[in-house]
Amino acid sequence: MCAAQWVRGQAREGIVDAHSLPDVPAGTYMLKIGMYDAVTQVRFAVSAADGTVLPDGILPLGTIAIP
Repeated sequence: MCAAQWVRGQAREGIVDAHSLPDVPAGTYMLKIGMYDAVTQVRFAVSAADGTVLPDGILPLGTIAIP
């Protein structure tokens, strides 16, 4: 679903956007996401649950381990 169709405050079941990683060396990595306007290439602002604006419009999701 295009982000333009999202409704503020409306719950979604989820959006699947699968990506494969190239040959990544073993290790622990921080997984982060960000979204941007396709026309202007400007990243959207992101806020934490408490309303704090996150720097650079990047939302940290957690860590992943590549064996």
